[in-house]
Amino acid sequence: MGREGIRVRTRSRRLILGSVAFGIATVLIALMVRTPSANAYSTTYSSEVQSTTGGGGEWRADCATGGAGEVLYGMDVQYNPSFDGYTLTYPQAYCANLTASGTATNQWQRTIGPVGWGGSGWVSNADANGCWTTVREAVKGAVVYKTPSGYVRGIAIRCGSLPTGATTRTLAVLGETSGTVETVDCPANQVAAGLFVGYGSILDKFGFRCATIAGADQAAFSMSSSASAVYGTNLTLTTSGGSGSGAVTFAKVSGNCTVSGSTMSPTGIGPCVVNATKAADTNYAAITTANQTITI
Repeated sequence: MGREGIRVRTRSRRLILGSVAFGIATVLIALMVRTPSANAYSTTYSSEVQSTTGGGGEWRADCATGGAGEVLYGMDVQYNPSFDGYTLTYPQAYCANLTASGTATNQWQRTIGPVGWGGSGWVSNADANGCWTTVREAVKGAVVYKTPSGYVRGIAIRCGSLPTGATTRTLAVLGETSGTVETVDCPANQVAAGLFVGYGSILDKFGFRCATIAGADQAAFSMSSSASAVYGTNLTLTTSGGSGSGAVTFAKVSGNCTVSGSTMSPTGIGPCVVNATKAADTNYAAITTANQTITI
């Protein structure tokens, strides 16, 4: 299966400041914004979450993983309006593909499920619900409603933003909301990419197979340091943009300066070239700014 990559290009911005005065260094900064470069991402199954009651057999179905990764974005069910008051069966879920930036597209790829049970009395449910892939969501988990006997009566999908899976909202319930309630959410930094059910003649357990999205592109990342400095006075280096929790480090590329932590110290007259890198974390790949030239 092919992947669709999204590249966002921004024009490089140059901010040139400078006039030479006695005893004062003039700083020439070429401020370049480094945009995402379609880093390879991957999805890896990491855990499984499920409601705690019910028995029967177990069944699992997964979206594609690895570099052709997909995520769950919605599902529908069948139901029986009379068995144990009201119960669900035949859940099926829908997979959407990811772009190179680790976000979902609104392009359906495949349906997974349903497991083969049901029979007389089961009714096709017109209800279906899904997260908005166009605003970069995937299924994060669900609120599961159970009958007094422990059968699944209702499922309300919970959506999470990509690629981290931070919970954004809970959708309208598929089925009914009476009975006992359990919330089954994928862990932090994971989203649903597969379906789990436990079943006998009806739906006993419900849950998800959860995956981590790694290597997603960060947002545009640039140097944002002050545009001028006085010779003999240190300059604090700063950045803007990026994504995730990775640490930012600064480095000297060349020229008349030293860099320690976020401090640039001039060592003579002439150019100093520096850049910054924001490290990778669980979900995002590392990114480095374009070089910033500081003329002393």
